[in-house]
Amino acid sequence: MSEKRINVGAILFSIFCLLIVSICVALYLGATEEREKSQPIEGQATVKEVADYLKKLNIDIGERDMTTVAGQRAMRQTASMIEGTLGSLNLGYDVFRKSDDVAEGLLWTTLWFDSGNKESNEVTVVAIPYGEGGTPVAFGLGFAEYLASASLRNRLRVVFYPPVAVEGIWDRVSGEGETLVKQIDILGGAGHSTWGNFYLAEEEVVRLKNPAWLTNVNLLPARVVPTIELTEKGPMKTQQQAERLLRVMPVVKALVE
Repeated sequence: MSEKRINVGAILFSIFCLLIVSICVALYLGATEEREKSQPIEGQATVKEVADYLKKLNIDIGERDMTTVAGQRAMRQTASMIEGTLGSLNLGYDVFRKSDDVAEGLLWTTLWFDSGNKESNEVTVVAIPYGEGGTPVAFGLGFAEYLASASLRNRLRVVFYPPVAVEGIWDRVSGEGETLVKQIDILGGAGHSTWGNFYLAEEEVVRLKNPAWLTNVNLLPARVVPTIELTEKGPMKTQQQAERLLRVMPVVKALVE
C-alpha cells in the first residue's frame, strides 16, 4: 500500500492565506475602533531632554524672524517641533491649533494643550512665544513633560503663540463658557546670575514659600500680566541652563495653583 504524501506546498499556501486574512481583520478593527482622547505619558523632564530642546531651538533651527524667509522657515520649524513633541506620538497630549493670524502674507499658528482639572471652566494660561529665542519654548516643552506626572487642582492651558498673536491670546484659545483666571507670560532674556526675573504682585510672591526659590530668582515690580523672564545661556554650558529651567518648573506650578 502506497504511503500518503504530504503536500507541503498546499499547507504553506493555506498558512499564507490565513495570515493575509488575519492582517485584514486587524486593519479593519484598527480603522473602525473609536479613538480615545490621548493621555499624556507619565514622566519627568530631565536635564538631558531640556538641554536637547535648547540645542535644537537655539542652535539647530536658527534665529526666528518674521521679516526674512530664513526666519519664517525657522518659526515654522519651531511650530512643527512643538506640535510633534507634545502630540500623540511623543508626550501624548491633545494639541489644539488655530491658524487665522496673518502676517507677511502668511498664516501663523497658535498651539496649546490643557493639563490639570479639565472639567473646570476656570482656566489659567501660561503663554509662551515661539517667534523669539528658543529658551521659552524649550522650557515649555520640558514643562509639558513635568506636568504629565504632576498633580494640578486647577485647569491649566499652556499656549505657544507667534509674534502676531501677542495681544488677545485668551480670545484665540478660549472655549465656550470658559473664564480666564490668570495669565502668566514666560519669556527669555534674563541674565545668567539667577534662575530668572520674576515680575510678580505681592499676593503671587506669597506663593513662593520655598526659601531656595526666593534666593535664586530676581523679584521685580509687578506687571499687568505676571511675567517670568528665563535665564539665557551666557557663559554657562547648555546643561547648566537646562538645570536652571528645570528648577523654575515647580515655581511656575506653584504660581498656577
